[in-house]
Amino acid sequence: TALQGRRTGLRASFVKMREEPFGTARFGASLGRWKQVSQRWNTMCPCLRSFVDSMPFVCLASMAIVLNAILMAASSDMMVKEALRVYDEGNPGMPRQISMPSWIAYSEIAFLCFFSLEIVLRILAWGDQFWVGPEWNWNCMDVALVTIGIIDVILAGSDVKVSHARLLRLL
Repeated sequence: TALQGRRTGLRASFVKMREEPFGTARFGASLGRWKQVSQRWNTMCPCLRSFVDSMPFVCLASMAIVLNAILMAASSDMMVKEALRVYDEGNPGMPRQISMPSWIAYSEIAFLCFFSLEIVLRILAWGDQFWVGPEWNWNCMDVALVTIGIIDVILAGSDVKVSHARLLRLL
């Protein structure tokens, strides 16, 4: 009889799992804990959310985006002019690495650090709403662009060509 009691209890739990929405039985507890932590964080630091949503912060981020686009256009123009100069010298068959001035590389790293910090602050301020909130598509695009930028900086020191990644960042 004890074995039958265990079987019916086990059978009842399987029936309960089938009747509940997908994943609720297995992941419900951890999801509930995540929501509690997220809500606790949002109530602990409402000043971070108000800072991230403030007009000065949004204007600063927008200005950084425009300045970064100008820098990328100027650096691309300088690299094309250097490539044309090398071609006009009469050595088109000689492959030559076209180097950027160091200030451009340092500026790109500074912008990348700023955009990374901006994303981290927005994730901390909005919690899970960063990924599922009203601007989730823009947030995902921002994360993708910053990730491409980080990969670009990491691979810049190696022999891997990253010109396609730079085009994606410009778009």
